[in-house]
Amino acid sequence: MSSILTDFEPKFLSSDDLLNLYAEYCNGHYCDFKYKQGRLSDGNIQSHLYFKKDHFIHDFNGIETFKRFIAVKAYDVDNITSLALSNLLCEKFNLDILLTIESMDKERALFFIRERKKRSKDISYQNIEDLEQMVSTDRAQIQKVSLSIMVFANSKKELDKKSIIVYNTLKKEGFSAVLESINMRPIFFSFFPERNFLNSRLRPQTSQNIASLIMFEKYQEGFKENSWGDCPVSVFKNQNGSAHFFNFQAKQGRDRNDNVVGHTMIIGSTGSGKSTFISFLIANLLTKYDMSVVALGRMNGLEIMTDFFEGQYNTANTDGGFYINPFSLKDSEENRQFLANWIKFMLNIDSDNQQDNKASQSIDKVIRDTYNYMGDQKNQINLLEIAKNLGSSEQDFNEILKSQGEKVYSKKFQDCLDFSKSPLSVINMDAFANDKKLMGLIAMYLFHKLFFEAKEHNKPFFLFIDETKDYIMHPIMFTYIANTLAQARKINGTLCMAFQKISQVKELGIDKAKSLIGNLSQVIIYPTKDTDELIECGVPLSDS
Repeated sequence: MSSILTDFEPKFLSSDDLLNLYAEYCNGHYCDFKYKQGRLSDGNIQSHLYFKKDHFIHDFNGIETFKRFIAVKAYDVDNITSLALSNLLCEKFNLDILLTIESMDKERALFFIRERKKRSKDISYQNIEDLEQMVSTDRAQIQKVSLSIMVFANSKKELDKKSIIVYNTLKKEGFSAVLESINMRPIFFSFFPERNFLNSRLRPQTSQNIASLIMFEKYQEGFKENSWGDCPVSVFKNQNGSAHFFNFQAKQGRDRNDNVVGHTMIIGSTGSGKSTFISFLIANLLTKYDMSVVALGRMNGLEIMTDFFEGQYNTANTDGGFYINPFSLKDSEENRQFLANWIKFMLNIDSDNQQDNKASQSIDKVIRDTYNYMGDQKNQINLLEIAKNLGSSEQDFNEILKSQGEKVYSKKFQDCLDFSKSPLSVINMDAFANDKKLMGLIAMYLFHKLFFEAKEHNKPFFLFIDETKDYIMHPIMFTYIANTLAQARKINGTLCMAFQKISQVKELGIDKAKSLIGNLSQVIIYPTKDTDELIECGVPLSDS
């Protein structure tokens, strides 16, 4: 027995300790006697004990303690779990849990099962037959178990209040509980050795059910570390008051280098508190981990949090306060390929379309030639330079690039997205809300630069996109986000997307919606009635 319980560090009780346990039970208060004769005698009884109708009172020197037994008389539940005891132990008042287990030999157990099988209905016959087979082959045992909760308080009113909480907790988990009255005295004295026969609440259960009921566990969810560090993002409370260690990652990796997918979707209507919630999570990321956090925000929802952490808050507007220059990226084959694709997206050129093949090759060539000629000259290339080098053969494209290059957000040689200045960068995208193409261009560049920097500096990142529907409706942007979901895990990155309702995802089509959600580690849902649509899009929901 000691070896089985090694993890819980059990210790043997001395004879005095064991006798003091029963002395405390009799007196209703802590006792520390020394027993020269090795037994409990009348001289060790210091309290008066009064049994009332449905409770009893310990009176020690005029101090009264009111007590009551709440016992389980039936386990009306398909699967017995330890939730009942876990929930009770999380209550903020003292109580004693009295658990009695009486063994039943194999012959008696089989007799009991066969008698039940004779009276069983068709719906339960097979289950009883399976149990008989398991007991016959020693894969399970039948034992009698009694679970009683002894609640105590300083007044009858307080006792009644606590009793209601315990009763409802047991009932919630499917246990049929009763506040003992007639059976109160037998239950009280059945706690003493060799007095189990007084306990009328003993019920036969399988050894597996009893083990589940009393399993020694810390009933908590989540895990205490992730690929970003040795602590969870935050700790919330479950409904029973136990800890929920929140992480974006779906599971705990085998070691710190095991990057686990952590992509998350948040679904909540306007005003539900998505910005407040994500601000809280980002604040935890910044204070606990060495990582980059980038967000595409809306309606200034993240501005206060960004100012508090002295991050970069860029408002995308037309007065020159926001500007990007993708051509300020470090010269590399990967970046050259991205810049070519970025321009093709701007010009609606499809590389897979044969009609666009010539234009696609022209873009590839102008990027290659420009960098071969000016690659070592840092911050000397921008969109206007590319338009000038494109030549007259692609006059229509040249004009579009020139027009875009003269706009305030793209005509500079510098780039306001400098992740080295602060671990937090937020862009308010409200000014471009009606220009989905421009929003896509900015998002594409942001994604790529964030990925490139993460690989260059081996630094994890978190990317949040508010109102993601404005980005994913464009086919190319959907593909880009889908690829981001698939690839970000490899470089320890996480993408978090926010939607107002699931129907915005469903507009992609069920297949695309399921593909998007299938790459997520979790979906955080604010109260909604759209359960059928959530299930249709592949979001697994529990029955309750």
